[in-house]
Amino acid sequence: MKYSFRNNFMIRIAAGILALLLVVLCLFVKTPEVLADWSSYYSTGQCNYSPAVSSADQIDTYFPESYRSSLKGLLQAHPNWSFKAMYTGFTWARLFDHTADPAYSAMYPNKAQSYYTETYPNRNLVYYANTSNLGITLAWYSTDIEGAYNWASNSWVPKDSGKWYQASEAAMAYCMDPRNFLTEEQIFQFFDGSNRIGNDESAVIPLIENIFRTTGNTFWLQDRESADVWDYYEEIEVTEAPTESESESETESEEPTESSEPEIMIVYHYMTYAEAIAKACAEVGINEAMVTARLLQEQGNGGSPLISGESGYYNYFNMGAGGSSQAEIIANGLQEARNEGWDTRWKALYGGIQKFAKKLVKAGQPTLYTQKFNVDSASTRSLWGQYMQNLTAPQTECRTLRNMLSTVTSTAPAVFVIPVFKDMPAAVCQRPTDNRNPNYKLGSIYVNGTSLSGFNMDKTEYGNVNVGTSSTATLDIMAYAPTSKVNVKVTFDGTETAPNVSYASDKRYSQVTLALGIGTSTVEVTCVAENESTRTYRFTLTREQGETPTEPPTEPTAPPTEPPTESGSEQPGGLGPGDINQDGKINIMDIGIQRDSILSRRTLTDIEFGLADVDSDQRISILDIGILRDYILQRIDKIVKP
Repeated sequence: MKYSFRNNFMIRIAAGILALLLVVLCLFVKTPEVLADWSSYYSTGQCNYSPAVSSADQIDTYFPESYRSSLKGLLQAHPNWSFKAMYTGFTWARLFDHTADPAYSAMYPNKAQSYYTETYPNRNLVYYANTSNLGITLAWYSTDIEGAYNWASNSWVPKDSGKWYQASEAAMAYCMDPRNFLTEEQIFQFFDGSNRIGNDESAVIPLIENIFRTTGNTFWLQDRESADVWDYYEEIEVTEAPTESESESETESEEPTESSEPEIMIVYHYMTYAEAIAKACAEVGINEAMVTARLLQEQGNGGSPLISGESGYYNYFNMGAGGSSQAEIIANGLQEARNEGWDTRWKALYGGIQKFAKKLVKAGQPTLYTQKFNVDSASTRSLWGQYMQNLTAPQTECRTLRNMLSTVTSTAPAVFVIPVFKDMPAAVCQRPTDNRNPNYKLGSIYVNGTSLSGFNMDKTEYGNVNVGTSSTATLDIMAYAPTSKVNVKVTFDGTETAPNVSYASDKRYSQVTLALGIGTSTVEVTCVAENESTRTYRFTLTREQGETPTEPPTEPTAPPTEPPTESGSEQPGGLGPGDINQDGKINIMDIGIQRDSILSRRTLTDIEFGLADVDSDQRISILDIGILRDYILQRIDKIVKP
């Protein structure tokens, strides 16, 4: 008994000490919820969420300071709303990084590394004519991503169906910064679509019908008599009793007839689109308004071949419908429908809603924002598993969604899931507004009629050009954009000079004459785009010490001011053959016109063609360019047309 009592006593002492320690710990350590700070949620390195907060104090706890003022204003106007912070696990810079995480590369070894970034080509496109409602300017289109911009033609490269351009990083930063959209309208980018509006299916149907009505999409408004959506059918055997007259007409002498197969009547159970959407959403467990908004976004007024039924298949959500042309988009979308077996409208609606829920809404992408930008670092499809290429889709679609939900969210609770990134810029990323041409590249630089060796628009450093004993050098420069300007700086013996640049009537072409000292001069030719971005090309010119004075010769070296008599018919103005732009000089600018004609960049007038076709073979070719070059280099003293 002593042993048992002693052990029991020691246990009681240990329990008391433990309880005392717990009391002390409680005095100094608060619960995680009270202690929680938004930045601490990145400790796991993966995506996680805050609770749904609905008070100003909770907003201070779970959101960075730059979010708080806007969210508090929304909460004050809508006390029934709540906000969840989505701690993505990504740094802000990671969204625009062209190097994939090794884990992703190992998981998808056949994908290029840049595939896993938001800046991957064709993943973020801007509609080229979408300038009216979103303030799209030239700064929204990329010149940095390979293949997005053609510098030589001074134009963006069409993507997808030919009506889209690759988005610039500045545009992506603006659209991906959640702080830009914490407003009454744009907050619906973050509306959580993983919950239904309500459990009463019959009450949801009028809401969907009203959505179609207010958006003017009468295609979707049906009554039972005209509905063509059915979810199942019944086969009913038809039996008809003979009439009295038929019975009397029968005689005993008639031979018995063989029994015929019973007539089968198929009875379809039709639904309107509103009923079908409500039924599918109830079975799948997804928000009806988000589905309806997506349906209207994808199909508009219902005129697409993907839902016409002409092919025998339907694809209401344009799943798998991608391609470089409209025909390819339709073909791919119908192939997706065949693969899924969507050969009735109900199968396509239900199957599309089911797939939309499984692949997106219930897989970490419950909002319009996350369906465009999959910023869940825990997702195997993070940074690339998106629903739409359109960069501005969340901004435009949330307007429709807001209108749909206006009658619901005014009284019913609504939850908004808002992403938060590590190391976000202190200032909110601004909307790009610059509408000036960004082309800052040169197409050619000629020195005394000869191109810089190995010239390339992307190469900026060149070697030395020896100009002999000449005291001057003439630069002929072509920019790709007529809105660009050219600045030239010459440094000789530590002294800088900035010669005047003379522009042709076609502003792409310019010319400058440099005065050279004996020795080596450094030349910098800077192309300044209309939007003030620049690129500088550098090379050196060496003038040798001659035995005779190097002043310009007294005899004129310019071609005669009158057309040579051998040139045939009289030409209007200028020098005659070779003086294509008729400015009284034959130089690199005229060669540029010939080159543009050969490359189909320019259509010559009849007069210009006659002046450019110096070998009279009725076409403009490299032979014509060679004749002008020989004349400029004084290898021939006149141009004579055969």
